[in-house]
Amino acid sequence: MVSLGPTTNRQATIRGSIGGGGTGVTRGLMNPNEPFSRRHGYAAPEAEITVREDAPDIVRSAVLALAHAHGLSPDTVRATICAVLLRTPDRNNWSSGNVAREAEDLVFEAPWFRVYDFAEGIYDVVEGQSWGRGETFAARLNEVFREHGIGYEMKEGRIVGRGSLAFREATEEAVRLMTMAHKPTAATEMRQALADIMRRPPDITGAVQHGMAALECAARDLMGQPRANLGQLLPDLELPKPLDEAVLSYGALQVSVDGTSQRGEIQSSRRQSWLSLPLQL
Repeated sequence: MVSLGPTTNRQATIRGSIGGGGTGVTRGLMNPNEPFSRRHGYAAPEAEITVREDAPDIVRSAVLALAHAHGLSPDTVRATICAVLLRTPDRNNWSSGNVAREAEDLVFEAPWFRVYDFAEGIYDVVEGQSWGRGETFAARLNEVFREHGIGYEMKEGRIVGRGSLAFREATEEAVRLMTMAHKPTAATEMRQALADIMRRPPDITGAVQHGMAALECAARDLMGQPRANLGQLLPDLELPKPLDEAVLSYGALQVSVDGTSQRGEIQSSRRQSWLSLPLQL
């Protein structure tokens, strides 16, 4: 493993802080190269999300430590953060220790959103060196996010927003059930709704629109009326209160006098049908 040079107090703290941790999944066959917690299926409880638009020191430290753990040299780490910040490396720093400290200073001084760009850049380097290793980097980084209440996660090498555990389980289960029931359109709409709500800043209107579209698709299949709109289907759905009233209220807010959305022209006839439901009831 390549050394990052003399260990600073900051580096020592974070290397220790991410050295344990696990996925919470007990494996049938233990890998002796994995840490104790991972071998035995121990994991810290998932903390409540308290951090959104920020990158606290634990995140910055974890990305640096994981880069080190995956064998990246100080020069590679510095080159990655410099590429993110569009900075030129200090030519006066050429020894391993000085380069490592320069990279560390750049990471800790970077704007919070650039830290997540840096994490994605490190993933790309690690994955490029050996296919599949990027996922181990992502898994360990996600453990840090969950344990410290960071409202992000890395999926397929990219940082995305995440909700609470209960929210994720409920929404992922909805998509899974729609897919198993062979409702691909409804499942696609629900996935898009989740993507919208996880954006930063979140696209609340888009998320609700796609969620309502998923409801309409599922309702059409359930009631056997492929051409009906949600307004026509709603009475027979027997939605519990106050959900039924919320559906009507949202539609009323989205439709103007001439039948167009406040966000602009409705390009999808399917969305037009449910957006205009209050006019048809």
